[in-house]
Parts: sequence; structure tokens; C-alpha cells
Amino acid sequence: MADALLLQLPAPDLRWPRLDANLPLAAGYLAAWARRQIPNHTVELLPRTEADLLGDVALVAAILARRPRLVGFSVYLWNAERTLHLARRLHDAGVPVILGGPEVTPDNPWLWQASGFAHRVRGEGERAFAALLAGEPLGETAPALDPAEVPSPYLDGVLAPHPDGSLWLETVRGCPFRCSYCNYGHRSGPPRRFPEPWLPGHLAWAAAHGGSELYLMDPSFNVRPDWERVLGQLEQGNRGGALRLHTELVADNLRPGDARRLAAAGLASCELGLQSTHPEVLAAAHRPWRRQAWLRGARELVDSGVETVVGLILGLPGDTPGRFRDSVEFVLEELPGAEIQVFPLALLPDTELRTRAAELELAYQPRPPYTVTRTPGFAPEELTEALHGFERRTGLELDPVPPPELGGRWSGGEDALYWSGVRLDADCRPLPADWPERVAARAARHLTLWLRGWAGEFPRQVARLTALLRHGVLTVVLDDGAGWPPGRLGELLAAGSGDHFLDRGAVHLYGPGARLVPRLVALVDAVHPGANGPWQAAVRSRADWLWRLPAGAGWAGRSVDLLGEGENLLVTGNPDPAELLPLAETLGHDAAGLQFADPATQGRWQQLTGDDGFRAAEHRVELP
Repeated sequence: MADALLLQLPAPDLRWPRLDANLPLAAGYLAAWARRQIPNHTVELLPRTEADLLGDVALVAAILARRPRLVGFSVYLWNAERTLHLARRLHDAGVPVILGGPEVTPDNPWLWQASGFAHRVRGEGERAFAALLAGEPLGETAPALDPAEVPSPYLDGVLAPHPDGSLWLETVRGCPFRCSYCNYGHRSGPPRRFPEPWLPGHLAWAAAHGGSELYLMDPSFNVRPDWERVLGQLEQGNRGGALRLHTELVADNLRPGDARRLAAAGLASCELGLQSTHPEVLAAAHRPWRRQAWLRGARELVDSGVETVVGLILGLPGDTPGRFRDSVEFVLEELPGAEIQVFPLALLPDTELRTRAAELELAYQPRPPYTVTRTPGFAPEELTEALHGFERRTGLELDPVPPPELGGRWSGGEDALYWSGVRLDADCRPLPADWPERVAARAARHLTLWLRGWAGEFPRQVARLTALLRHGVLTVVLDDGAGWPPGRLGELLAAGSGDHFLDRGAVHLYGPGARLVPRLVALVDAVHPGANGPWQAAVRSRADWLWRLPAGAGWAGRSVDLLGEGENLLVTGNPDPAELLPLAETLGHDAAGLQFADPATQGRWQQLTGDDGFRAAEHRVELP
């Protein structure tokens, strides 16, 4: 039994989870501090496999099985609602919960004033957390710490590199800027640097413990009085570039030659937060920008081989469709070797823009992700059109919906930690009435429910399953030939809550009422005569379409044709293995839309098409 169990829930995504996407750095700091300050108390982190992969019901059960005296959650924009949901379930089971992180603030009343947790801490939580464990009085606002006091969760053995060898590291706390849209600088104050040995010590530790990627989390890594010393530490400590480095830079502040030195020291990628090129927009955001200095620094990064990502924010005060297009054109014309990332403006808690939203006439979502829905410069449809215009201009697809994943084995996962897929056959035998509860108890946070045939109870049963996994990502596959009533899709959509985090995040791309969860997929035989015409159009208007094609004569050529048209495809049977490599080379990026029902073929296909081995394992079952 641990005195405290800490965890950080991952960001929701339509893709099946990877093992390198959710490193609980904040929880690691808390555990390292507590182990030093109160060594007679046991503080554990929930294993990442459970924290990252289990669905709501299974995750609560896994936490309760450890019988902790206290559970602590790190709360961020992407996990706040699910965290509160699980906190209430734990509270109902008699386990006290403490919440901390940037979402925990009086400026977020939906969370701050909620029930279901015993304690909340605003600010840097190391000292407050240890005080709570020691039975001392706990205030709701924690003071900033001197980084010299903070132990390293890596050097103290709390955290290890991700399975892919990646680590996240701060070298300062605080930010030199006070951008109106960002809460970090306002919460954390001016930069406070970690001691001089901190960075070299972590470079050496990473090299000795299998590290391969180091993400330097400082918001403006090169804006600091000790920049020359830090740059020299990177050059000395990562000589030869064994660690691939990633960070955020301020291009205006790069001196001539800095980019080349960073590249030689292993910098593989960087983010440049440009946000806009219009003086009025930048002034309202409190963003200084020296155009020529920025261009010189950014071009040197690109020319030095550093993957450079330029961030633009859509919808800042003073921004308009024309000004946003001008910012996009500036980057495309002046920095053609860079990638552009576009973020709709989010009115985060504890930001100036959130405080002044009414004054500035900024309408926004009251729940995460808090993105604006209307501004003086953008009507709702103009926000959507700006993103679609960006896609047309650049050829990029913003937040592409991944193909539904049905390839590989659909049996044998009964005894696994979690189930990622469940196949039900309504045509062969009666289904147990309690199958939604049985599935929810074992479900991963991403679950594919493959329905063969149709039962009239399916919509009500899917509604029960959705309620139990309300913050997970459910994909429902309908596999019943062709010609079934398209109204079934409406019945299944009604089973969802209609207010999922991913739905709200999709509003700007897909318009009001966007529904991504539950995701509906129609699996239809490519040779079925009823799969064309009005029926197909009606189904496609509400569901993703997946063709099923037997691996008979000419299957590879037919696959190339369908995938080239943007379709997704599940191939059944046993294709000739010799056909796979030429097909992968022909398809290129389109290969992502092709899957194979045969497990051995699917495994080989994933190897050929770039699977890096860091996807979480899938475990599927057939019921009953």
C-alpha cells in the first residue's frame, strides 16, 4: 500500500496510443521531492502502461487495487475533464484525491468549484504535496520554488526514459515574456535557472541510460543571460549528437552562428512561435518581433538542417482572415524549408485574454480546449474557412482522421491487461445482456467495437458502454453487408454524449455539431452489388467508409486504385508475401490506408511501411 499514488492522464486522440507520448514529469518532481523530504512515506507513480492505456472503469479498478491512501493527478487542458470524472469515482470509493497543474485555478470555476476531490493546489506543488503527506496544513496556492532545491526525478530514479529513449527536461522555470494568450509566464514569473551542473548532469545520465531524444521544455530556451554557457554545455555534453535535441527557440535572439552550433550539438528540431506577422496583432499579444533578425535566425536554422516548425495562432485580437493569410504567405515565401503549425486561439485560464474576453468581444468554449468561436475579426464560419484555406494553400491536412484499425488478430486477448477491440456476432448466437459492462471493465481507453450483423438492442447497449467509457475513444464498426438502413447510424450517434473533448476540438475544422466520438465505420465488401449509389452516399454522410477486398487475382492493382482515390481498405485472405514490398513502394504515404486481416501479413506490412515499434500492443477478443 502506497501513501500516495501519482499519475498523469494522456491526451485523447483518435489514433491508437503510442508508448512515447505521455511522460509524467510533474508527478516525477513531486515523488522525487517527497522521497527526500519525508523518506518514511512511500510515493509511487502508476505504471505508464496502466495510466496511458486503460479505459475509465479498468483504470479506477487498477488504482483501487493498489489501496493508496491518497491519489494525485497532474491536470492539464487535455486531461482535465477525464481527471475530474475519475477523481469522483475514487472519491465515491473512499480514496482522497489531490489535484494540481495549470488547470487548477480559481479562473477555471468549472473545475475549481467542482466536487469529487479532497485537495487542490495552485502553483508549483512539490512542497505542498510533501506537507500534505506529512499531515501539515495545506494552502491552496503554492509559492514558487528555487530550482536549486528541486531534485531531479531522473537522477533520483523516479523516472526512466520512454521506451523510445525520449526524456523531457526543464533547465529553467518561468518565462521572460508575458504573452496575453499564455498563462505560463503569468503563473511562474521571470525565469529561475536550475543550477549550472543540471544540464550536463542530465546529458550524461541520458547517455548512460539509453536516452536517444531530449526535449528541452523551456518556453524560450535561448532567451537567457547564460546562453553562451548553456550552448557550450550542449556542445560539450552531446558531442557527436548521440542525443537528438528538440526545443523552442526565439529566432530574433539567435546570434549569427548559433544555429550552426546548435545543429552540431545535436539539435534536430525546434519550434518558433511567430503567431502573426501583423504589428497590431503582435502588440495586442505582447509579442516583440524583429522581422529581419527573426528571418536571419530562422533561415540559419533551416540551412543548418534543423527541422523548423513555425507556429501561427488563428484568431488573436486584431487578427482578420486577410492578416492571417498574410502571415501564412510570409512563412511560405520567406522560409520555404519550414513547416507551419496553426493553432486556433484558446482562452486559457489565468491569461490576460481570458480576463478581458468580454471587453475584447471574444466568444470561446467554456470547457477545454477553450478555443474561440467568434472574434471581432472572425465569424465562426470564417475561422473554419481560414483553416480550410490554409490546407488548400499548403497541401497539408490539419488533424487528419486516421484510418480505422481492423487489421491483424481478433482473438486471443482474453487474459491481457486490457482489450483494445471486441467483436460481437449478432447473427450467430444470442449476446449476453451484460456485455457492455463486461467490455467496459476490460476496455482500453481506445476501443474498437466490431458489430457483425445487427440487433435491435445495439443502440441502447452502445449507449451504456459509452456512458461507462465517456472520456475514451470508441469506434463502432458496422459489418452487415450492404443496403442496411442508414438510420442505424443516427441511432448509434445518439448513443454518444455529443460533448467529447475531441468533438469540441474539431469544431473549427468541421463546423458546429462536429461529432468524432463515437466514431462510426461502415465495413463493406468491395464486390457487393448493393454498395453503390444513394445508399453509399447516405452512409458516407455519417460514417467513415472501409472497403473489404479479398486477396484474389488483381487485388494489389485494385488496392492501388482505391487508395489513390483516398479510400481505406481491409484485405482478407492470404496475399502472396512477395507482392507486399513492391506494393508498399508504389503506395508511399497512401500505404497507411491499407490493412490486412491475416495477422502475419499485417505484421509484415507494418514493418514495411514504417512502424517504429512504439505503438502500444493491441489485444482483441470475440464475444461471447
